[in-house]
Amino acid sequence: MRKVLAVGSIFIALSLFPVAGQFSWVPPAGATGHEGQIVGGDNQTPIGNAAAVWQARGRPVARISRPDGQCGTGFMIDQDCLLTCAHVVEGQPAANLTAEFVYQDVTAPYQRSGNVCPGADAGCNPPEVWTTNTVQVISPSTAQDCAIIKLNLKNGQHAGDAYGNVTVRAGNPVVGEKVHVIGHPDGRCKEYSHDAAAVVIALADAGCGGAGWFSHGADTEGGSSGSPVFGEDGCVIGKHCAAAPGLPVRNCAIAITAIRGAVENKGCAFKDWSTPTTTEPSTWGTVKGLFR
Repeated sequence: MRKVLAVGSIFIALSLFPVAGQFSWVPPAGATGHEGQIVGGDNQTPIGNAAAVWQARGRPVARISRPDGQCGTGFMIDQDCLLTCAHVVEGQPAANLTAEFVYQDVTAPYQRSGNVCPGADAGCNPPEVWTTNTVQVISPSTAQDCAIIKLNLKNGQHAGDAYGNVTVRAGNPVVGEKVHVIGHPDGRCKEYSHDAAAVVIALADAGCGGAGWFSHGADTEGGSSGSPVFGEDGCVIGKHCAAAPGLPVRNCAIAITAIRGAVENKGCAFKDWSTPTTTEPSTWGTVKGLFR
């Protein structure tokens, strides 16, 4: 249960009882302090309803669960490295964090799940759970809001080998380009967000935090924090973190180009898509935007 107060053009969500997917945190300068908002109509849909190529790109995306009933999202960028937002993990020891892959509705018709965090909705595939070895805050929630979770091996296998890693774009986002977001809004089973409003709105948006940040129009909610923001080319251009204040209604992401150096200094290497093509194979092992 939440009570929402309007303070000028900024909406602040006050949690009266624990709500899955909602965090108490201090956002980057200018952002609202809640993790996402609907831009126009809600066009988030279970990942099974997305085109096969987007289902494939969503394989490295996991729900991050904490024992206090809060959930976020992260995505694999290297064999053991899961990228997420600092506010998803701040104050949590590694033992408190699990990464849950393939937590999605796998039986047609694909329907939006309930919100069970921690735990699983019976309408979805039981999550494949990976434990955490270490958690490192790269930049706090008041700055670039970035953290790395390094996962333990499971049955001798790296998570990146099991689910693949996203590929990233070496260049910056482009205003007006289409975007796609895959994550676990409100702790639900994996969902895909894209519609006509889902574009890059502005670079260095002061309402998001300024330099290094951009605003976008994809629908998100609490629990979406840490979701990859894909460009139309299938490469990740940013990491969703928060909702922006004021109008136009929009959400905030930190650009990969802004955090790449700091992340790679921690031993986690991003994968570039160096040979873009106009054809998109449907198999996840070779699909553009996914590296295995």
